[in-house]
Amino acid sequence: MPKGRLLDGPPLSLVVTGLVRVSLVSGDGRRFAVTYLRQGDLAGLARLTGRRYPLQFDAVTDCRQLRLDPRVFNELRQRHPEIGVAVAEQLSHHIDDVLHETALGVFGHVRQRVLRHLLALAVVRPSGPASCEITHQQLADAVGAARETVSRVIGELKAESLLAGDHGVVVVPDPERLRQELALT
Repeated sequence: MPKGRLLDGPPLSLVVTGLVRVSLVSGDGRRFAVTYLRQGDLAGLARLTGRRYPLQFDAVTDCRQLRLDPRVFNELRQRHPEIGVAVAEQLSHHIDDVLHETALGVFGHVRQRVLRHLLALAVVRPSGPASCEITHQQLADAVGAARETVSRVIGELKAESLLAGDHGVVVVPDPERLRQELALT
């Protein structure tokens, strides 16, 4: 799946490669990123129980996904209890992410939300520092803040040498330092 396209079609799929942002969408189109799916994660688990949530799935990087037939998946889950355990673990992980993002959205500062999302998005490369392709507006949409505010925070983080980059590419020279900064804020 090319970067940027929405995951649509059958409700259940396995992320084989890539990074997918899951956002809660309001009635007026505003979005708030609540989790990221990576290799091995399942999208659409809630639909297995008939639940529907106003979520949008965006491919942040090129992705490959394996679409699963819910009937076949349920048959496998019934025959192999370890699949049910893995599903419960993944749902628990998603609940943790949603609660953490909700707490940051309600109680956290924009700086914390920006740090968290940049850490989630940063791709570590074998040669060179971690980076992600994202504009200030896209990051503002993801963290629920004004672009100007996010630009100010990015400027502060660059002045502190926590970030670098320009023109839609954010470079994270030291992801561990960013994680420590997030823990401190």
